[in-house]
Amino acid sequence: MQRRKNGAALMKIKSGTEVINRGPSRVTAVRQKENTSSLSSFTPHVARPPNKHRQTGSNRKRSVTIPPNIRDIVYCTGVSLMDEDVWEFIWMKFHSSSAVSEKKILLEALTCSDNIFLLHRLLNLSLTSDLVPEQDVIDVIIHVGRNPQGRNLAWKYFREKWDVLNARYGEALFMNSKLIGGVTEFLNTDKELNELKEFIQSSGVGAVPALPRALEIVEGNVRWHRLHRRQFYQWLSKPPSAALG
Repeated sequence: MQRRKNGAALMKIKSGTEVINRGPSRVTAVRQKENTSSLSSFTPHVARPPNKHRQTGSNRKRSVTIPPNIRDIVYCTGVSLMDEDVWEFIWMKFHSSSAVSEKKILLEALTCSDNIFLLHRLLNLSLTSDLVPEQDVIDVIIHVGRNPQGRNLAWKYFREKWDVLNARYGEALFMNSKLIGGVTEFLNTDKELNELKEFIQSSGVGAVPALPRALEIVEGNVRWHRLHRRQFYQWLSKPPSAALG
């Protein structure tokens, strides 16, 4: 599930618009139109339950194959923009697929939902059943945390299930560090910082190597928000031409 290292870039694909700022240029209207067109073409074939959206003969002729380099974006966007039936369809597709790379993309897409109930269900299924491979459980929790709608949910779930998670992955220092860093990297409020400090004190996990680093990062996030949040929002509210100037 390493395709989603840049959570912000992936999760901000709403209405077919890829919100990515690469250097001095922004995504053009042509690029936005292409993304929207691609999504509308691909989605009926990968993200809609076949029993509710049967293809006609003419639709089959227009059927296209999703290029591998954007498949994760298409799946994620489909799940985030559509209803629970689509999520269920992707979940079934995840179980029926035999290709490891495809299963990882599908599992990642399930974490893109805006439905808190579905995100919580996915977290529970990942940790309390054998439906998700054990090595992928940490990635599920991290990617739910990178979803703006799931950040608080993943942070709370991590604290509530720490004993189970630590018992399972505690001896694998890399996996444990990956989990702690992934769940805490986007925490940026005083409340969340205090929750992290309380968690470290109450759980007696101060000796876990990744936690001091996580605390340092969250403290930096909080400082940055205090200093630059207002200016950043003002910049975002400017017209594109003024923002580039």
